[in-house]
Amino acid sequence: MLELLIVLGILPLVIGAIAVVTISSFHNQAITSSRFATSHDAQITAAYFVRDVQSAITVTSQTGVSTCSSDGSSTQLLGLSWTNAQGQAVRVSYGLSIGTNPTFLVRRSCVDSAKPITTNVSVELFNGLSTPTVSNSCGGPTSCAVSGAQTIASVTVNCGDGTTTCANSGPVTTYAAGGSPGIKSIVLFVHEGQSKFQYTLVASPRNQNSAAGATPPGSTGPPLVLLGSGSAVLKCSGSGKGPVTVYGAAAVNSSSPGSIVLNGNDMLQASEVYTQSTAPVSPASAYTGPYVVGPKISDPYAGLPDPSTAGLTTYGSGGLNGPGIYTSIVSVTSTTTMASGTYIFEKGIKISGTTKLTGSGVFIFIGVPNSSAAQNAGFQLIGTAVANLSPMTTGPYAGVLIFEARTNIGTLQIAGLGSTSTYGGAIYAPDATVDTSGNGGVATGSIVSNSMSCGGNGGASIGGPFPQVTFPVAGQSYTTNGSNPGSWAGQNPCSPNQAICGTAVDLSGVVTTIQMSLQSGSKCWDGTLPSGKASFSASCPKYITVSSSGTSWYQAWSQTYLGKGTYTLTIQAIDNAGFSRTTTISFTIS
Repeated sequence: MLELLIVLGILPLVIGAIAVVTISSFHNQAITSSRFATSHDAQITAAYFVRDVQSAITVTSQTGVSTCSSDGSSTQLLGLSWTNAQGQAVRVSYGLSIGTNPTFLVRRSCVDSAKPITTNVSVELFNGLSTPTVSNSCGGPTSCAVSGAQTIASVTVNCGDGTTTCANSGPVTTYAAGGSPGIKSIVLFVHEGQSKFQYTLVASPRNQNSAAGATPPGSTGPPLVLLGSGSAVLKCSGSGKGPVTVYGAAAVNSSSPGSIVLNGNDMLQASEVYTQSTAPVSPASAYTGPYVVGPKISDPYAGLPDPSTAGLTTYGSGGLNGPGIYTSIVSVTSTTTMASGTYIFEKGIKISGTTKLTGSGVFIFIGVPNSSAAQNAGFQLIGTAVANLSPMTTGPYAGVLIFEARTNIGTLQIAGLGSTSTYGGAIYAPDATVDTSGNGGVATGSIVSNSMSCGGNGGASIGGPFPQVTFPVAGQSYTTNGSNPGSWAGQNPCSPNQAICGTAVDLSGVVTTIQMSLQSGSKCWDGTLPSGKASFSASCPKYITVSSSGTSWYQAWSQTYLGKGTYTLTIQAIDNAGFSRTTTISFTIS
């Protein structure tokens, strides 16, 4: 009986101890499994992330869009793009999964037009948490995914200018060019909500220049990049004497001899020709500068998405009305000013006669966006028509003036027979020819196209700084009657008010100095304001350095500084390579 009592007393203690050990073992096994899973997530993410960032040519931290697949348009934290060794456009988007419970951190990758591939790189991220939101308002990081009050994943883009916001409005190059300060490094931070496991990945782009794997022509992207293969990707024909002048390097991806053909009296002037061939120019006497031989130049706009059509007005047949989608070819036969905004010409646009087409802050897309079908819509400037256009300075298409659809082979004929036409931004036509032939001549910020044709007496000027005057407006007359309509103060959009202001864009370098020369009669403003009036005692031109910030410049001014008369304003912009360009307008004080 005593033995039974002893057994009954001790047995619960033994069983309880075994139960505690068993329960603790199961609990530790769950923790261990979770740790293994989260550690596995970190390893998988690191394997992709570091390689992708090192390969990148363009970077964007803009949320609400997707560099790769449209199904991630609302969840992207980071977008990257580059051209691989086979010449294919690679686009990668890091963001959140759609319609899964829990939410994953995913990598979406697109190669050319192939179907996107989605890889779950962190599946434990939001276990036990509410559906996260993505934004650029992160209190430190560039972009972040937040659940409740917790930042679960964040990306910090460390830009070359010391900021972390340079890629928030759209793709920027990893090297310093145009509006991009370059990218130093990108940091991915993950704090898994349930396990509290954290990891940080840091990577830097290898391509700190425009030529992947090679020393590029200069420290920034070349102003002329011809992506085509075969002979005569740059061809000048006819008996004209207008040279092709490139303010920087001319890059030709063709490896064929004679990829640049200049007939008659045409000449190529450039700081160098970057090429895959040892004998690209025919005849050799048409270019006397240096050559640099290296790998192909990556398409600098490979990651630039086609524009969204959301919110744009659709127009059928008829003339040019304003920003919107034009489903029929547009014919412009009278002088027209384009309002700022996005123009999509699905069937192309034709400017003819004695027309003068002007506009600032415009983005022109030729073709049907996001269409895989072959297209043949163009841009035609014919007769004595003249264009004077400048691009947007902010947003995803900052600096890009004309973008022709990637499946579109329609020629962009941008030079007429009259005066010189000015395109103050990039012209991008990866599958088409840009035609600059014409006696009128053409000046453009940069050209990235499949090929280029030229000829005539006008010549083509590509690259360098492009100054533009926002106010005063060319040809306008202003009074000095306070802020009344028609007065200098009443019409002035500048900051500070009444200033002379404008923009200056350089897609192949950095604008370092902006100067103005203001002429009245045969004399120029000497920079002084005795008795509150501008003194015109200097010989012309007399350049005065103005204030500038980013792409904007201004000269503080007052309408009382000028008396009645006609004035000529010249703005000169100088970039870090020493290239300069001027723009001149006239206006009247009445």
